[in-house]
Amino acid sequence: MYDLDAFPGGRIVGGLVVMSMIAVVLFLFARTYRRSTAAGANRRFDTVEIPPDIPGSREFIVRDDKTGSSFQFIVLHDYARITRVLVPKRHEGAGAERDMFVEALKRSGGVQNWAWPVSTAEGQEFLVRLSHEFPQLRFVDGYGNRIGWQ
Repeated sequence: MYDLDAFPGGRIVGGLVVMSMIAVVLFLFARTYRRSTAAGANRRFDTVEIPPDIPGSREFIVRDDKTGSSFQFIVLHDYARITRVLVPKRHEGAGAERDMFVEALKRSGGVQNWAWPVSTAEGQEFLVRLSHEFPQLRFVDGYGNRIGWQ
């Protein structure tokens, strides 16, 4: 492609360019590795409180850095409603929804009543499993059916 012998010192300049590119790549890998092993860098979830649409409520988004999933919910008094659950196809059924829900429980302030959006059959099965795992909570599906109540 290029004839490095066409000008004096061409091979030396070409070698320096290649070595500098390798050094930059190694530096970037080292910086990424250092950030990933730093204290606090292993936090998987990012929970953000956003301005609510309903006065007096609190609204949150939980993001999962490991799977790229997100979970949005609104808290009003002792009631929480999940408004959106997004999980990439390759992570469906891997427990990302459960992990995000557990993270949401930490930020919800002790909410006992949870309403879920309309979901698929797999989502309904997940909701039943979740109601067995957290029997102290009350769940309502997207159709208004109570799940796991005594």
